[in-house]
Amino acid sequence: MLIDQMSPDDVATATARAAHWREDTDRKKMRAAMVLGNKNEVSDLTRLADQGIAAAQYELGSLYTVGVPDGIPSKIVPGLIDFQPNDRKAADLYLRAALQGYPPAQWKLGSILYEGRGVAVDKAEAAKWFEKAAAQSEASAMTALAAMLAAGDGIQADKGRAFTLYRRAAGKGDPYAMKALGESYANGRLTERDSQLGYMWLTLASQKYGKEFVEVFANDADETRRSLFELMSQSEIDRAKDATGRCLKTNYQQCGPLWFQ
Repeated sequence: MLIDQMSPDDVATATARAAHWREDTDRKKMRAAMVLGNKNEVSDLTRLADQGIAAAQYELGSLYTVGVPDGIPSKIVPGLIDFQPNDRKAADLYLRAALQGYPPAQWKLGSILYEGRGVAVDKAEAAKWFEKAAAQSEASAMTALAAMLAAGDGIQADKGRAFTLYRRAAGKGDPYAMKALGESYANGRLTERDSQLGYMWLTLASQKYGKEFVEVFANDADETRRSLFELMSQSEIDRAKDATGRCLKTNYQQCGPLWFQ
C-alpha cells in the first residue's frame, strides 16, 4: 500500500535506509559475538549465520577453514580448542555469504574453487567470483584475479588488465600486489622495465610483509630488490628511495612514473 503512494525515488531512499539499518544492526551483533573472551563464539556465529547475516557466515567459514592448532590454551582461544577444520562446511558458508554480495566471502569462495578445498577445482568459476569481489574493490580478489590473468591460468591471459588490477590492489596496501608490481617492473613481464619503480614497489612490499610477519615473501622481495640495486646508479637509487617515501606518505596513491620526474 505504501509503495503505491510513494515515488520511485522515495522507495529507493527508504530501501537504502533499511539496508543501512540492517547492516548497522548486524555489525553490532557481530561485535558482540566476537568480543575477546566470548566462550560461545562458535555457537553465536552459527546462530547469526543461520539468521542470514553474511559477515557471520564468512567468519564461521573462516573458522572451519583453519580450525584451531593443537596446544593453544583455551584461555587464548576460548571455546575453540576442539574446533576442527571442515572445508566442505567452509565452502557452503562462503557460498551463502557470497550470494548475498559479501566481497570477502566472494574472494574466499573463489580461492577454494581455485585450490579445490572442499569442492572440485573450477578455475573458471573461481575467476567469476574473483571478478565479483574485485568489482567491489576487494584487494585480495584483485590480486588473485590478476595472477590468473597474467599467467592465463584457467582463463584467457590479459597482461594489461593483470597489471591494472595489481596496481589497484597495491593502492589499497596489498603486499602481494606490491611484490608482483615490483617484479613486473624488474623483469618487464607485464609492463616495460623500470628499475626505479621496481625498487620502490619491492621495498614497499618488503616493509608490509615485515609488519605482517611474512618473512619468506619479505626475503624474496629483498632478493629481487638487491639484484636491481646492483644495476642502478646512485642517482636512480636516491630517486627510488624518495619515491618510496612519497608513496608511503600518500597511502600508496602517488606512486607512478610521474613522481620520478
